[in-house]
Amino acid sequence: MGFALTLFYLFSTFLTPAQIMPALLPYRIMLILLLLTLVVSTFTMLGSRFSFKGPQLPLLLGLVADCALTVLYADKWFGGAMDAVLDLLFLVGIVLMVAWNVVTVSRLRVLALLLAGVGVIITTQGILGLEHFGNEQFVMHESDQDQGGQAIHIDRIIGLGVLNDPNDLGQFLLVSIALLGCCWKKGNPAGNLLRVVLPGSIMVTGVLLTRSRGAMLGLLVLILLMLHQKMGKAGSVVGGVAGVAGLLGMTVLTGRGISMSEGSAAGRLDAWYAGLQMLKGSPVFGVGFQRFTEHNPITAHNSYMLALAELGVPGFLLWLGIIVCSVMQTRAVSKAAGGTEPQDELKHAARWVYFALIMFAVTAWFLSRSYTTILYVLIGCSVAVVEMARKSGFVEEQKKRLSWAFATAVSAVMFVVSVYVLLRIRGFSA
Repeated sequence: MGFALTLFYLFSTFLTPAQIMPALLPYRIMLILLLLTLVVSTFTMLGSRFSFKGPQLPLLLGLVADCALTVLYADKWFGGAMDAVLDLLFLVGIVLMVAWNVVTVSRLRVLALLLAGVGVIITTQGILGLEHFGNEQFVMHESDQDQGGQAIHIDRIIGLGVLNDPNDLGQFLLVSIALLGCCWKKGNPAGNLLRVVLPGSIMVTGVLLTRSRGAMLGLLVLILLMLHQKMGKAGSVVGGVAGVAGLLGMTVLTGRGISMSEGSAAGRLDAWYAGLQMLKGSPVFGVGFQRFTEHNPITAHNSYMLALAELGVPGFLLWLGIIVCSVMQTRAVSKAAGGTEPQDELKHAARWVYFALIMFAVTAWFLSRSYTTILYVLIGCSVAVVEMARKSGFVEEQKKRLSWAFATAVSAVMFVVSVYVLLRIRGFSA
């Protein structure tokens, strides 16, 4: 029951029925559904003897507290801090419902198929809208500049609600494509064609039709990861060559090239510079949760910079630590010892959750989505995978591994240094 409610909640979140039927908005059906799902899921959690050993849940609670403190420091208003707590508790609830209910690889596959189904529905609606056969609210008309600086008209497909931006939709589709790899089964070509190849191909089309440069780059990274997985170093070389060719062809496919001097890219650099100035002004508390645009005309266009500027160093480390430990843990499970069929299935599933997390990490460089729903669905999947591994008696590789805390600190430093160097190269002062 808890798993069914979880699927229904996520389906409703991404398809947003309240946007289609505005009369539902006053009833706060999503809040009611979230609370109901969590209550029912509690019994599943107790029955499965959930261990609570992963670092993600303490980090999430720390993030909730930190976000409240940043707002309290910025606004000196307790009511604003409580609003921040409520916003973040929604995301914590998503992590818990996924982690508590995805107790088998089969359930993880069902979740992946649900997300793929949402992606296929939205992509199909967008295609129909582009061809003027369907609802054009799934199409965004905008102007941009080509490589020569000439104004061009672009149509991009979008979803509704949390996916009403083409870049958000591109990120969602990319993550869903990666998760769909969990459903691949050896020796079942017909099932793989129906469950993976067909919906995956439709969603790849959707990524192209969003014309999102970040999602396009993420798609190339996913291909590179898959080639490396299959062919090792040779696959990496082939993927690297294909990636260069893909980047050169991106302008043709999207009508939008990649250039640091192009208008939207230059605006991103301005926002990153503003973010560093906010950090310098308040390194501990930042400017406050969801307060970036109160200090800059546009958002950060980078999830890492957004979290750093809004939450300060402590909050940024909490947020980044959740992602880093999830990436490291799923990768460890995918490479763990064990050769039984259930263990191999779990390792296969963990690999694709790991790939999905990498897809989010790549596209997060181009989007201000530090608190987006799909990230916390992935965090819940990673917690669930590690929990399944513990109960399966996995023995992790017997070699010294970097701790997630150290890896988080190193990643944070590398991010700040890379942004600083890039800004200096582009002529920004310290």
